[in-house]
Amino acid sequence: MKCALFNAGNLINKLDCLKLLLESMCIDILLITETWLDSTIPDSLLSCQNNFVCFRKDRDRFGGGVCILVNSALNIVPVPIGPTCEVLFT
Repeated sequence: MKCALFNAGNLINKLDCLKLLLESMCIDILLITETWLDSTIPDSLLSCQNNFVCFRKDRDRFGGGVCILVNSALNIVPVPIGPTCEVLFT
């Protein structure tokens, strides 16, 4: 299983880089920091990349946010946490 970390600093502007990263490195799990996403951005924009499931914790204001993209072939279940933490567990 291959995992990687990507500090996006505005993921919406780096979707081409994201797709290239997922395709070229055969990654199973990608942890993304500084997504800068909010509730107006649908998961489908990210999860359609190479059959990945998207788990997100948006900040809904400028900066921050985390995301985990997991290969849909893996059986991953998110662990719910409080709304004030910018953390994801799978």
